[in-house]
Amino acid sequence: MPWGWADLGLATLLAVPALAGAFAVLIGIELALRAAGVSTRGAAGATAVAVINLVGDLLIYGAVVGVVLWVTVGRRHLPLRLLGLRRIPLRVLLPMPFLAVALQLAGALITAGLGPLFRAGPNPQVCQIRVGYSGAEWIAILAVALVAPAAEELIFRGFLFGTLRQRMPWLAAAAVSGLVFAILHAASVGGYVLLLLPALFLAGVALAAVYEWTRSLLPGMVCHASYNLFALLLIFVATPGARCG
Repeated sequence: MPWGWADLGLATLLAVPALAGAFAVLIGIELALRAAGVSTRGAAGATAVAVINLVGDLLIYGAVVGVVLWVTVGRRHLPLRLLGLRRIPLRVLLPMPFLAVALQLAGALITAGLGPLFRAGPNPQVCQIRVGYSGAEWIAILAVALVAPAAEELIFRGFLFGTLRQRMPWLAAAAVSGLVFAILHAASVGGYVLLLLPALFLAGVALAAVYEWTRSLLPGMVCHASYNLFALLLIFVATPGARCG
Protein backbone atom coordinates (compact mmCIF):
# COMPACT_ATOMS: atom_id res chain seq x y z
CA MET A 1 0.00 0.00 0.00
CA PRO A 2 1.61 3.32 -1.07
CA TRP A 3 0.05 5.26 1.82
CA GLY A 4 -2.80 4.73 4.26
CA TRP A 5 -5.08 6.09 6.96
CA ALA A 6 -2.18 7.26 9.12
CA ASP A 7 -0.88 9.40 6.27
CA LEU A 8 -4.36 10.85 5.66
CA GLY A 9 -4.67 11.64 9.37
CA LEU A 10 -1.21 13.20 9.47
CA ALA A 11 -1.98 15.35 6.43
CA THR A 12 -5.27 16.49 7.96
CA LEU A 13 -3.51 17.35 11.21
CA LEU A 14 -0.72 19.27 9.49
CA ALA A 15 -3.16 21.10 7.23
CA VAL A 16 -4.55 23.02 10.22
CA PRO A 17 -1.34 24.91 11.12
CA ALA A 18 -0.44 25.18 7.44
CA LEU A 19 -3.74 26.90 6.69
CA ALA A 20 -3.42 29.07 9.79
CA GLY A 21 -0.02 30.19 8.55
CA ALA A 22 -1.39 30.92 5.08
CA PHE A 23 -4.20 33.04 6.52
CA ALA A 24 -1.74 34.86 8.78
CA VAL A 25 0.46 35.74 5.80
CA LEU A 26 -2.59 36.90 3.83
CA ILE A 27 -3.75 39.10 6.71
CA GLY A 28 -0.25 40.52 6.97
CA ILE A 29 -0.27 41.36 3.26
CA GLU A 30 -3.64 43.11 3.56
CA LEU A 31 -2.48 45.13 6.57
CA ALA A 32 0.72 46.10 4.78
CA LEU A 33 -1.25 47.28 1.73
CA ARG A 34 -3.55 49.35 3.93
CA ALA A 35 -0.56 50.85 5.72
CA ALA A 36 0.92 51.71 2.32
CA GLY A 37 -2.29 53.52 1.39
CA VAL A 38 -3.42 51.07 -1.29
CA SER A 39 -7.12 51.70 -1.91
CA THR A 40 -9.65 48.90 -2.43
CA ARG A 41 -12.24 51.25 -3.91
CA GLY A 42 -12.92 52.18 -7.51
CA ALA A 43 -11.52 50.43 -10.58
CA ALA A 44 -7.97 50.27 -9.25
CA GLY A 45 -9.31 49.07 -5.92
CA ALA A 46 -11.27 46.27 -7.60
CA THR A 47 -8.06 45.05 -9.22
CA ALA A 48 -6.28 45.21 -5.85
CA VAL A 49 -9.04 43.13 -4.24
CA ALA A 50 -8.84 40.58 -7.07
CA VAL A 51 -5.05 40.32 -6.72
CA ILE A 52 -5.39 39.83 -2.96
CA ASN A 53 -7.92 37.05 -3.58
CA LEU A 54 -5.59 35.39 -6.09
CA VAL A 55 -2.69 35.58 -3.63
CA GLY A 56 -4.98 34.16 -0.97
CA ASP A 57 -5.87 31.20 -3.19
CA LEU A 58 -2.21 30.57 -3.94
CA LEU A 59 -1.34 30.65 -0.23
CA ILE A 60 -4.24 28.48 0.91
CA TYR A 61 -4.03 25.89 -1.85
CA GLY A 62 -0.25 25.96 -1.69
CA ALA A 63 -0.34 25.18 2.03
CA VAL A 64 -2.53 22.10 1.58
CA VAL A 65 -0.77 20.89 -1.56
CA GLY A 66 2.54 21.32 0.23
CA VAL A 67 1.32 19.14 3.10
CA VAL A 68 0.08 16.45 0.70
CA LEU A 69 3.36 16.41 -1.22
CA TRP A 70 5.41 16.31 1.98
CA VAL A 71 3.41 13.39 3.40
CA THR A 72 3.57 11.34 0.19
CA VAL A 73 6.63 12.40 -1.81
CA GLY A 74 8.79 13.87 0.94
CA ARG A 75 8.06 11.48 3.80
CA ARG A 76 7.13 8.33 1.89
CA HIS A 77 9.44 8.97 -1.08
CA LEU A 78 6.63 8.02 -3.48
CA PRO A 79 6.72 8.95 -7.16
CA LEU A 80 4.30 11.64 -8.30
CA ARG A 81 2.61 9.20 -10.67
CA LEU A 82 1.04 7.44 -7.68
CA LEU A 83 -0.83 10.68 -6.99
CA GLY A 84 -2.08 10.70 -10.56
CA LEU A 85 0.47 13.12 -12.00
CA ARG A 86 1.15 11.17 -15.16
CA ARG A 87 0.87 11.74 -18.88
CA ILE A 88 -2.18 10.63 -20.81
CA PRO A 89 -3.09 10.59 -24.52
CA LEU A 90 -4.67 13.75 -25.90
CA ARG A 91 -7.74 11.82 -27.06
CA VAL A 92 -8.67 11.23 -23.41
CA LEU A 93 -8.57 14.95 -22.65
CA LEU A 94 -10.72 16.06 -25.59
CA PRO A 95 -14.11 14.92 -24.18
CA MET A 96 -13.53 16.58 -20.81
CA PRO A 97 -14.95 20.05 -21.67
CA PHE A 98 -18.13 18.34 -22.90
CA LEU A 99 -18.39 16.44 -19.63
CA ALA A 100 -17.97 19.77 -17.83
CA VAL A 101 -20.90 21.23 -19.78
CA ALA A 102 -23.05 18.22 -18.90
CA LEU A 103 -22.18 18.58 -15.22
CA GLN A 104 -22.96 22.30 -15.32
CA LEU A 105 -26.38 21.65 -16.85
CA ALA A 106 -27.16 18.83 -14.42
CA GLY A 107 -26.04 20.91 -11.47
CA ALA A 108 -28.10 23.90 -12.61
CA LEU A 109 -31.22 21.73 -12.92
CA ILE A 110 -30.67 20.22 -9.47
CA THR A 111 -30.09 23.61 -7.85
CA ALA A 112 -33.07 25.16 -9.63
CA GLY A 113 -35.28 22.31 -8.49
CA LEU A 114 -34.16 22.64 -4.87
CA GLY A 115 -34.32 26.44 -4.82
CA PRO A 116 -38.03 26.74 -3.90
CA LEU A 117 -37.56 24.27 -1.02
CA PHE A 118 -34.93 26.48 0.60
CA ARG A 119 -36.36 29.85 -0.48
CA ALA A 120 -32.94 30.54 -1.86
CA GLY A 121 -31.65 33.96 -2.71
CA PRO A 122 -28.60 34.68 -4.89
CA ASN A 123 -26.11 31.82 -5.15
CA PRO A 124 -23.38 32.69 -2.61
CA GLN A 125 -20.67 31.21 -4.83
CA VAL A 126 -21.72 33.46 -7.70
CA CYS A 127 -21.79 36.49 -5.42
CA GLN A 128 -18.41 35.66 -3.90
CA ILE A 129 -16.79 35.57 -7.34
CA ARG A 130 -18.65 38.63 -8.61
CA VAL A 131 -17.67 40.74 -5.59
CA GLY A 132 -14.13 39.38 -5.36
CA TYR A 133 -13.18 39.69 -9.04
CA SER A 134 -15.49 42.27 -10.62
CA GLY A 135 -13.52 44.38 -13.06
CA ALA A 136 -10.60 41.93 -13.05
CA GLU A 137 -12.00 38.93 -14.87
CA TRP A 138 -8.61 37.75 -16.12
CA ILE A 139 -7.49 37.37 -12.51
CA ALA A 140 -10.62 35.34 -11.82
CA ILE A 141 -9.65 33.00 -14.65
CA LEU A 142 -6.21 32.48 -13.10
CA ALA A 143 -7.62 31.83 -9.63
CA VAL A 144 -10.82 29.94 -10.36
CA ALA A 145 -10.12 28.17 -13.65
CA LEU A 146 -6.41 27.36 -13.25
CA VAL A 147 -5.15 27.43 -9.65
CA ALA A 148 -8.21 25.90 -7.99
CA PRO A 149 -8.75 22.96 -10.38
CA ALA A 150 -5.09 21.92 -10.37
CA ALA A 151 -4.81 22.05 -6.58
CA GLU A 152 -8.20 20.52 -5.82
CA GLU A 153 -7.73 17.56 -8.15
CA LEU A 154 -4.43 16.74 -6.45
CA ILE A 155 -5.98 17.11 -2.97
CA PHE A 156 -9.42 15.56 -3.40
CA ARG A 157 -8.84 13.00 -6.15
CA GLY A 158 -5.13 12.21 -6.09
CA PHE A 159 -4.74 12.10 -2.31
CA LEU A 160 -8.15 11.76 -0.62
CA PHE A 161 -9.84 9.52 -3.19
CA GLY A 162 -6.53 7.70 -3.69
CA THR A 163 -6.37 6.91 0.04
CA LEU A 164 -10.00 5.77 0.26
CA ARG A 165 -9.71 3.70 -2.93
CA GLN A 166 -7.11 1.47 -1.32
CA ARG A 167 -9.68 0.31 1.26
CA MET A 168 -13.05 0.74 -0.51
CA PRO A 169 -14.78 -0.05 -3.80
CA TRP A 170 -14.35 2.86 -6.19
CA LEU A 171 -17.96 4.02 -5.95
CA ALA A 172 -17.85 4.20 -2.15
CA ALA A 173 -14.53 6.03 -2.28
CA ALA A 174 -15.94 8.40 -4.89
CA ALA A 175 -19.01 9.07 -2.76
CA VAL A 176 -17.03 9.82 0.40
CA SER A 177 -14.46 12.01 -1.34
CA GLY A 178 -17.23 13.71 -3.32
CA LEU A 179 -19.13 14.46 -0.13
CA VAL A 180 -16.05 15.99 1.52
CA PHE A 181 -15.41 18.00 -1.64
CA ALA A 182 -19.02 19.25 -1.69
CA ILE A 183 -19.21 20.09 2.02
CA LEU A 184 -15.97 22.08 2.02
CA HIS A 185 -16.99 24.02 -1.09
CA ALA A 186 -20.52 24.75 0.08
CA ALA A 187 -19.42 25.70 3.60
CA SER A 188 -16.59 27.94 2.35
CA VAL A 189 -18.99 30.45 0.82
CA GLY A 190 -21.59 30.34 3.59
CA GLY A 191 -25.34 30.05 3.24
CA TYR A 192 -27.54 27.53 1.44
CA VAL A 193 -25.18 24.64 2.10
CA LEU A 194 -27.91 22.06 1.49
CA LEU A 195 -28.90 23.81 -1.73
CA LEU A 196 -25.37 23.73 -3.16
CA LEU A 197 -24.40 20.31 -1.82
CA PRO A 198 -26.10 17.97 -4.37
CA ALA A 199 -24.66 19.62 -7.50
CA LEU A 200 -21.18 19.82 -5.96
CA PHE A 201 -21.43 16.21 -4.81
CA LEU A 202 -22.34 15.13 -8.35
CA ALA A 203 -19.32 16.97 -9.72
CA GLY A 204 -17.03 15.43 -7.10
CA VAL A 205 -18.22 11.89 -7.85
CA ALA A 206 -17.90 12.46 -11.60
CA LEU A 207 -14.34 13.73 -11.24
CA ALA A 208 -13.45 10.74 -9.08
CA ALA A 209 -14.90 8.47 -11.78
CA VAL A 210 -12.72 10.19 -14.38
CA TYR A 211 -9.66 9.60 -12.22
CA GLU A 212 -10.64 5.96 -11.64
CA TRP A 213 -11.05 5.47 -15.38
CA THR A 214 -7.88 7.24 -16.56
CA ARG A 215 -5.52 6.83 -13.57
CA SER A 216 -4.38 10.37 -14.28
CA LEU A 217 -5.31 13.71 -12.73
CA LEU A 218 -4.90 15.58 -16.02
CA PRO A 219 -8.35 14.73 -17.46
CA GLY A 220 -10.02 15.74 -14.20
CA MET A 221 -8.03 18.96 -14.15
CA VAL A 222 -9.18 19.77 -17.69
CA CYS A 223 -12.80 18.92 -16.83
CA HIS A 224 -12.66 20.88 -13.57
CA ALA A 225 -11.01 23.88 -15.24
CA SER A 226 -13.61 23.83 -18.03
CA TYR A 227 -16.41 23.58 -15.47
CA ASN A 228 -15.11 26.60 -13.57
CA LEU A 229 -14.41 28.56 -16.75
CA PHE A 230 -17.97 28.02 -17.99
CA ALA A 231 -19.24 29.18 -14.61
CA LEU A 232 -17.14 32.35 -14.89
CA LEU A 233 -18.53 33.04 -18.36
CA LEU A 234 -22.05 32.71 -17.01
CA ILE A 235 -21.28 35.00 -14.09
CA PHE A 236 -19.48 37.77 -15.96
CA VAL A 237 -20.89 37.53 -19.51
CA ALA A 238 -24.26 35.83 -19.58
CA THR A 239 -25.65 37.36 -16.37
CA PRO A 240 -23.64 40.55 -15.77
CA GLY A 241 -26.54 42.35 -14.15
CA ALA A 242 -27.46 39.69 -11.60
CA ARG A 243 -27.79 41.14 -8.12
CA CYS A 244 -26.10 39.94 -4.96
CA GLY A 245 -27.09 40.67 -1.42
